[in-house]
Amino acid sequence: MFAKFCHGKEAETPAPFNEDALPHQFDARRRTSVSAECWNQACDVPTQRLTGGCAKAAITPIPVNTNKQSVVPPSDINRTVVSLRKTLFFKELSEDLMQQVLHALKSRKIEAGKEIICQGDEGDDLYVLDKGKVEYIKDDKKVGEASDGATFGELALMYNAPRAATVRSLEPCEVYTLDRITFKRIMVAKLSRKRLHSQQVLSHIDVFSHLPESTQLKISDALQPLTFQKGDVIIKEGDSGSDFFLIDEGTVEVTANGEHKTTLGSGSYFGELALIYDLPRAATVTATSDLLKLEDLSKRGFEQLIGPDLVEELRRRDPRRLH
Repeated sequence: MFAKFCHGKEAETPAPFNEDALPHQFDARRRTSVSAECWNQACDVPTQRLTGGCAKAAITPIPVNTNKQSVVPPSDINRTVVSLRKTLFFKELSEDLMQQVLHALKSRKIEAGKEIICQGDEGDDLYVLDKGKVEYIKDDKKVGEASDGATFGELALMYNAPRAATVRSLEPCEVYTLDRITFKRIMVAKLSRKRLHSQQVLSHIDVFSHLPESTQLKISDALQPLTFQKGDVIIKEGDSGSDFFLIDEGTVEVTANGEHKTTLGSGSYFGELALIYDLPRAATVTATSDLLKLEDLSKRGFEQLIGPDLVEELRRRDPRRLH
């Protein structure tokens, strides 16, 4: 349910979002990224870059099956998760995505004295050192050692770049690996679901409901994540407003004139009028959960996306006609 406290009513509840009902080909004028490889949206796998476009996909993806048993023993799961969360790409990963990653890991045993990765080689895998000890060598010089719980090779998950150093086993090792294609497939599928979910929320908000679906999807792409702690004030009554917020996780309290008005949770939103009107905030919104995750859209970003003429048109269509 998407509450709008400042209008004294609640928006219509949309049909439940089916995370599995993703389109086979998904474009909607999605912005492209700059990287060393193309991305084939139709099959969610990277393809080799050729002059003039993308080549045929090199690998046919196999969906991650979370029903099968993970190669990580139950007794080692917590330790493996801690190791993964030390890396940039997994630090803020949701629990459901982490479960997919755990089920996608492969197990390898490596003899002592073997080069696990070599400086200058192309890299495809992240390594989690479950047991054993390794040394890092750069330009034929030893630069460090690592043991149980270490991770290395994580940049290969995002960038098609040569390895920056050699990693050699000093004793028999057991490692878990995750390849780049599987990692990107998991992340792209999650982002697509999140994008469509955000668009469905936007379609039920007056400010956005008159916009074409393609524009709503662009706005979904423009939402920026923000994190707050319990007690943090997100907006303050009487202050000038310039941002709209969607609650991704956590709860907030809404107060006006010092009185409690309502509590909002995941899927709710506030501050949407700031995108089309220059008005002071009608209430104060304070984080009440230990961790609050929001998605933010600034007025400037909104105007850049849809243009000032369309902003004026939205004001004319707004049934409140505050200006």
